[in-house]
Amino acid sequence: QFVVATLQQLKWLDGKEIERSERIQALQNFPVIEQQIREQEKAYCLKRAKDKEEAQRNLREEEEKEAKARS
Repeated sequence: QFVVATLQQLKWLDGKEIERSERIQALQNFPVIEQQIREQEKAYCLKRAKDKEEAQRNLREEEEKEAKARS
């Protein structure tokens, strides 16, 4: 529905013609869909930041272990 609502020039999607009623429904639902997408984006960004932080922490721990092993 997001694609149908945002790409007005799109006539076909997945090998199927987009009907006028589908486009109207997508446009009516657009505010809700857009909000859901924005929330998913925020959740993804938070998860990505946590994953990055954890990866950096693991890298530092590995470097510290290697430094101790060389000592």
